[in-house]
Amino acid sequence: MRNETVSIAEVSIPDFFPAVCVVNDADYERAMAIVLDHFAEVKTADLLDRICQHCGEQTPGSFGVCWNCGKPVEENDRT
Repeated sequence: MRNETVSIAEVSIPDFFPAVCVVNDADYERAMAIVLDHFAEVKTADLLDRICQHCGEQTPGSFGVCWNCGKPVEENDRT
């Protein structure tokens, strides 16, 4: 996938969307499954913020690490 994390860039840029480049037509179904899985994960991750168990900072649910201290934030840390 290309451009999957561009939307979290700090610099204002035009709209970019994730893209899957399918080289072989036979791979189309698998490519669509990848895209759908990606959006399902993003939608679920964005639902709830998490509290970092290391520093106590609230971190957006789409982040895998704390924005403040950089340590991993676990799924069970959701608020």
